[in-house]
Amino acid sequence: MHARHVTLRIKRDRIDDAVAIFQQLALPELREQAGFRGASMLVDPESGHGAIIILWDEAADSRRLEASGFYRRQIGRLTEVFSEPPQPELFEVRVSVPAVASGEHAEASGSGSRRSAE
Repeated sequence: MHARHVTLRIKRDRIDDAVAIFQQLALPELREQAGFRGASMLVDPESGHGAIIILWDEAADSRRLEASGFYRRQIGRLTEVFSEPPQPELFEVRVSVPAVASGEHAEASGSGSRRSAE
């Protein structure tokens, strides 16, 4: 599994707009893509710093979308809410712990971590 990690700097007064754009426009398109495994958007509301993490079966799945212009179009939708340009990176997932219901325990899978240059 691989993860595209995009570091974000969002204007603090536009955080809700950024979240809405991601949820309403980007996520539906991502769900239709081959190899898509999931996505999360993380934001510190005090600073506007955040990240988007998109999980893929293979690095090629993420790279295919990059080559198609998909990521560029998504970033274009969010340009007005950024205080700085986003910084994307692609990582190999070496440890993953699935979400579990409250009171249950999960085991980690994999070992170590590795980043591939973009």
